[in-house]
Amino acid sequence: MDDAAGQSSTALASRGPSDEPGSPLPAGAGDDGGSGDGPPEETPDPSSEPSRPRDTGARAVLGFVGRGLITLGLLVLLFVAYQLWGTGLYEARAQNELEGDFEKRLEQIDASAPEGDPETLGGGEGEGGEPVPASAFTEGEAALKIEIPDAGVDRIVVQGISIPDLRKGPGHYPDTPMPGEIGNAAIAGHRTTYGQPFHNLDKLEPGDEITTTTLNGVYVYDVVKTDIVAPTAVDVLKPPGKNTYVGKKALGENAVLEDTAMLTLTTCNPKYSAAERLVVFAELNPSKSPEAQPPSVSTNLSAGRATIDSAGLSGEESPRTPALIFALIVAAVGALWWLAFRRWRHWYTWFAGVIPFLAVLFVFYTYIERMLPGNY
Repeated sequence: MDDAAGQSSTALASRGPSDEPGSPLPAGAGDDGGSGDGPPEETPDPSSEPSRPRDTGARAVLGFVGRGLITLGLLVLLFVAYQLWGTGLYEARAQNELEGDFEKRLEQIDASAPEGDPETLGGGEGEGGEPVPASAFTEGEAALKIEIPDAGVDRIVVQGISIPDLRKGPGHYPDTPMPGEIGNAAIAGHRTTYGQPFHNLDKLEPGDEITTTTLNGVYVYDVVKTDIVAPTAVDVLKPPGKNTYVGKKALGENAVLEDTAMLTLTTCNPKYSAAERLVVFAELNPSKSPEAQPPSVSTNLSAGRATIDSAGLSGEESPRTPALIFALIVAAVGALWWLAFRRWRHWYTWFAGVIPFLAVLFVFYTYIERMLPGNY
């Protein structure tokens, strides 16, 4: 008995308190370092970890669509910039060429002009010193110069009002007299695109001066009235007496409408829209101008051939084939640029790609613009 009891006591002593069921471990027990700071760390089982969400096809599609929308947004913003400022580069270059051509013709007039009224330019280039008629100019050719200090206008006016004509600057309606002739000389111009020559036409008030320099002389007009009309209001181009928008009420009760020389300016209204037309009517100031000449061209507008609706301010249908071709070229150049930059990520790679891309994009925008319903 004593031997059995002794063996049991020895066994219990060797087990220690931690071997007892439910007994707490002593401080530092079970630690690898033997310090007894806590229970032994268990090796994590990979099979027990929660699985991470894997990339799916839907996520890839969403990323592709997102990048596509961002690219499309940038292209739209670039097109807006092209409309507002890029078209002005084209107009500025055209104006430089037109001004040079017009100055040469004026020098030829001055060289052959007899001594006389300094405000005249020698009676023009016509035979026998007759005034130069509007028919002497081809479409797109420099016909006169217009200056409006109160509206910031200083432009060469071309003959014609088609889309290509008005891209160069303001255009003279071919079926109306030239400035300085009896009747209603009419000029159209863009308001927000292609250099926006008539952007501030709404600031003009009665009494403001408009100076026109033609091959026949320098003629000064005084603004008498402004109006807002529909694009189809052809009457604004008719001569005094037939013009329902301006008459004795604007020109004075003593005005002889059949002998009155008027100037009419038309542009889009409101700004950034071609829904309406802003029209400025002006009358020749005889004290600052040579005597008005009889009209040298027919001004029969009853058929409506020359209307402010058919002018270049209303847009034109552009062939879709060139636009589609350049759309494919833009896509190809853009793709090559993107691939090159992914392979060689350097600043010169980006710079080498952006130049040809913007060049073809500029041409593409010119065709897209012609397909719009209006060029304001």
